[in-house]
Amino acid sequence: MPKLAVGLDIGSSQIKVCVLKQRGKKYRLVNFGLLPLPPETIVDGEILNSAALVSSIRELLASQNIRVRDACLGLGGASVILRQISLPRMSEEELEESLAWEAKQYIPFDLEEVYLDFHISPHAPDADQMDVILVAAKRHVVDDYCAAARLAGLNPVVVDIHAFALVNSLEISRPDLANTCVCLIDVGANQTAFVVTRGGEVMQSRSREAGSNSITENLQRNLAIPFAQAEAFKSGGAGMGVVPADVQQLLEQGFNELADEVRQMLDYHIDQGGDPPEIGLVSGGGARSQTLIQALSQKLGFPCEATNPFGQMVLANKAINVPLLEAVAPQAAISAGMATRASLDRLNTSKEREKKSKQLAAAAEQEDTETTEITDTEPTEVGFDATEADGEHVEP
Repeated sequence: MPKLAVGLDIGSSQIKVCVLKQRGKKYRLVNFGLLPLPPETIVDGEILNSAALVSSIRELLASQNIRVRDACLGLGGASVILRQISLPRMSEEELEESLAWEAKQYIPFDLEEVYLDFHISPHAPDADQMDVILVAAKRHVVDDYCAAARLAGLNPVVVDIHAFALVNSLEISRPDLANTCVCLIDVGANQTAFVVTRGGEVMQSRSREAGSNSITENLQRNLAIPFAQAEAFKSGGAGMGVVPADVQQLLEQGFNELADEVRQMLDYHIDQGGDPPEIGLVSGGGARSQTLIQALSQKLGFPCEATNPFGQMVLANKAINVPLLEAVAPQAAISAGMATRASLDRLNTSKEREKKSKQLAAAAEQEDTETTEITDTEPTEVGFDATEADGEHVEP
């Protein structure tokens, strides 16, 4: 039986944890929980208050009675660069040898300051070419997240990218969309992620430093109301009766502006020759607002709906609060996608991995630069998984 691991999503305003159990091709939900973070704990994807983060992770694990120690962490935002490139067809070994040279053409970071990895798409434009997803993650961000997880009592075994986690979440929750071009839109507090996928492959991935917090702040500023009241209005006015007309006007204005940001990312995808999506699935805290769902449907030109990563799952824990789970399900997409990584083959941390790391370093040195795959002083298994459906994963 596959070993369990905690899918850990560290956002700018909340942390989420998810534990799944796989049986065959089906998943069962063992546990899910979320907890608000103290302000300024995470800013622009980087940890500013490590003590607060560690304390919050410990509190959340204890409150959910989660005893699983292995953890799969997700990264996104400005700390991660993802590039889709086309290259002459070559073997994986040949690509590894030329990784540093290819990366310095597309990655706007100093290669000594990042971890690198790649995924070769099984689909190719022609027999002589291949599509490659090249990923770079800021080294200090990865190290800081892993260190915080360890201090909280977890053992980070995988680090993956939010875009890939969203695709994994889609695959386990909506098998009916396996051959459909889908737009995944994750609207967090301070960031919006945009992914286009088909058949488990990432066709486009972009993000904007704009999220639903700007709408809350605008309500506070214009209506002189507390943050909690502005948040309740933004999420649909639950428990507050009919939303006043002036509040609804501000909400529509704010969500339309956010939808315009997403439309720009879609336009870029289409301009690059990408397939037009047929449906949009919205996750994150912003997905709780029907006003946003309607704005996205109108601006993007295809139907959008809130996602539910647990829609196909059986509950393996009778203590799970089902009404609460249904209310927050869209916010669980990344952590659920990360939890699926526990079912993948464990990445090799033996002498073969050490040999591979040395080969990459030697290839980088020949190009008068230095790079390495994502690794850690502890035997942390870190790689970027672009698809679970293919049974493939990117090994470090």
